[in-house]
Amino acid sequence: MKKQKSLGYIIFLVVALVVLVFIFVQGNKMQVSSPTKDEAMPEMIGGDQDNHGCLIGAGYLWCPSTQKCQRLWEEECPSDFKKTVHFLTSKDSNKIIYEEPGKPAITTNYVFDGKCKVGEEYCNNLNIENGTKAIVEGITLDDGVLITSLKF
Repeated sequence: MKKQKSLGYIIFLVVALVVLVFIFVQGNKMQVSSPTKDEAMPEMIGGDQDNHGCLIGAGYLWCPSTQKCQRLWEEECPSDFKKTVHFLTSKDSNKIIYEEPGKPAITTNYVFDGKCKVGEEYCNNLNIENGTKAIVEGITLDDGVLITSLKF
């Protein structure tokens, strides 16, 4: 009788041990391991930022006049660029040249804001010849000027 009781306890302990090991192994498989500093993190889509930390993919641009990241269709960014310029256009690039008093001429890229119009014509539909002189208002970007107003 004693042999049967001790054999029953042993079988019970072995079964309990097997169940505990099974639960432990399954629990470890379900844990999500966080990457260590040495492991490469996958690049987030749309996470590109400009020099000011504005999320480009989300439509934010740095507004120099308000000193914050903004979506131009949600909030106006007052022009911080107003200069007389000469346009240079080619197949590869759109550039403007302007001069600061006492400084050498500066060449920079330009892009027309979707609201920019001359009369009834949108600025990006104009055929601007090389050397055309105009007064430009716009917003300074990291790599050029977003032109919001153009007067010949």
